Amino acid sequence: MHVASTFVDATTGVVSIYAAPAALCPRIENTLAETLQAVPQHNLRWHGVENMPGMLTTTVEWVAPVGSGERLAAALAEWPILRFDVVEDATESWNGRRFSHDPQLGMWNGELNAVGDVVLNENQLRAMIAPPNTNVAVASDLAESISYALGEAWDEALEPFRKQNIQIESEVTWLSLAG
Repeated sequence: MHVASTFVDATTGVVSIYAAPAALCPRIENTLAETLQAVPQHNLRWHGVENMPGMLTTTVEWVAPVGSGERLAAALAEWPILRFDVVEDATESWNGRRFSHDPQLGMWNGELNAVGDVVLNENQLRAMIAPPNTNVAVASDLAESISYALGEAWDEALEPFRKQNIQIESEVTWLSLAG
């Protein structure tokens, strides 16, 4: 039996909010703190989003128990207007995850290995190549199935925001466990 411990099963991660209405920023900050049970080391720094008046962007690195990335992504997805990535880093005993959200596409998530590559497991691959007469719903085109499993549509939609975020030269805010 495996018993989780916040010290043994802690991980790091990053949440990048690429586009959020200015009015939601205080609520997003509260959601980050509550979901991660953390306190910000500094006030979050928000910056304007190019060609999107009234929208702001920020990046936050965090330390929290394994599985916090999923809880954080679900909490942020409550506001469907947001564009964001939540990345939970891999640990020695746990693959990481990335959760990407775009208002038109909704939420995507995938498992990541230690270097950040999306990992497809055996069951996912079997579902992609399953014969169409089974009860498994599969895309008719293998390339389309693989593209979806890798989150390519989300990468295409969010990449311009990711590039802009890289160009913003600001401190990244850290959130760590309250205590």
